[in-house]
Amino acid sequence: MQRSKGRNSKDPARLLLLGTHQGGLKARKIYLEEQGHEVIACNKVKEAHLHLASPGVSVLICDYKLDLQNGVEFLRETRAQYATLPTILLLNQVEEISVNREDCCADLVVSKHFNELTHLARGVERLLSRKAPRKRPAAIRKTASSAARAGGKN
Repeated sequence: MQRSKGRNSKDPARLLLLGTHQGGLKARKIYLEEQGHEVIACNKVKEAHLHLASPGVSVLICDYKLDLQNGVEFLRETRAQYATLPTILLLNQVEEISVNREDCCADLVVSKHFNELTHLARGVERLLSRKAPRKRPAAIRKTASSAARAGGKN
């Protein structure tokens, strides 16, 4: 998966936005496009997988509520295949209580509230300007190394 060069590039960053609430998707899409990004909004997990398979997605923004699974499960799956892809998880107050921020596989967690769009845009810019690729989360590193050890025992 290729990453866009972010704000220094002449091409806009391509953001993949995944969520089930059409109104929220539309508002986020419009706001992020106004910030100069190309936004692909989808409301189905299968559709998001198709977009992830094509090159050029710079940041994945995922809502907690999805059609087939929750956002944390989706991000864990995505991390296994696209370990360095920057990710943002959107949570409302109730979801924040049940999600362990350290183990949710997101680079950034943004709360849904009156100032959400500003925080989201700042987070996208911060992730795009990051120089070094993100290290794989500890949970995935452990899983991968455990699988390698198990494979070596045979």
